[in-house]
Amino acid sequence: MQPWVIDLSDARVAGADDRQLLAASPGYAIALPGSLLLGAAALANACAHPRQTINTFWSQLSTTVIKVPGANDRS
Repeated sequence: MQPWVIDLSDARVAGADDRQLLAASPGYAIALPGSLLLGAAALANACAHPRQTINTFWSQLSTTVIKVPGANDRS
């Protein structure tokens, strides 16, 4: 079995072996009532749900809760 390298950055999560990139997912999430979109699906729907889109969670990686903008937020 070959070892994998997992690359976590603020732009994506990627997995590779010593020869090639095997899997990659953009660092996007959309939190909607009753559903959660991640990766490519979230990136594709980011323009439709800008206030619910999160793309900085990898750079904020910690054990604290990330505040998700919601319907009750005001600007």
